[in-house]
Amino acid sequence: MPVRLDAAAADFGKRLAALIDRRRADEGDAERAAAEIIRRVRAEGDAAVIDLTRRFDRVELSPETLRIGADEVATASARCDPGQRAALEQARDRIEAYHRRQLPEDAVWRDDAGVRLGWLWRPIDAVGLYVP
Repeated sequence: MPVRLDAAAADFGKRLAALIDRRRADEGDAERAAAEIIRRVRAEGDAAVIDLTRRFDRVELSPETLRIGADEVATASARCDPGQRAALEQARDRIEAYHRRQLPEDAVWRDDAGVRLGWLWRPIDAVGLYVP
């Protein structure tokens, strides 16, 4: 719920401090909850994702419905309003361009003894993402 603060109010400092303290407490709770979710998913895999989705999102999943197929994506894409789709594509392109600038560069060299040193950056094979 939004909190409205008036800088001219006599109790502004007190209300602002209370809001900041509450947010800090909420952050700690969120970190603990996130850590427990990560622990469960690591330990239980898809079963934890199915259970947590039921609990938080009230959506029933099964091992068969966890992955969205290319046909489902194509159908949803075709049904999307063209203006909304264009906005999503623009956001995707801007986000990608922004983060491409953050990519680290490989570095390889030979030291005085002729030993090849350096580092190589490679993408990971897969990643999971949960967005309620």
